[in-house]
Amino acid sequence: DTHTQQYYGSTTCGTSSDIQALEAIYNALGGPDWYNNGGGMDDDLFCLWYGIECDMEEKMIIGIDLSENNLLGATPVDIFRIKSLRYLNMKTNSI
Repeated sequence: DTHTQQYYGSTTCGTSSDIQALEAIYNALGGPDWYNNGGGMDDDLFCLWYGIECDMEEKMIIGIDLSENNLLGATPVDIFRIKSLRYLNMKTNSI
């Protein structure tokens, strides 16, 4: 996917499918009620969201750590759209 979300002008953060996957995770797992949602959907700078780690050189999302954050529901399959994801931590939640 060659479309990217703008991040500080000349830099980008995540592909559009990455961003859609993060939005799906946020919406499916009760994002507004998380203990720490780091601005959630109000912030277009997804690499700055709480629990999201990016490789800033490659401009890719490489990690998601939302452990102990009051996530509720079923984890959406959209998470597999994040091709660059190296680790995922969602322990100690109701999922």
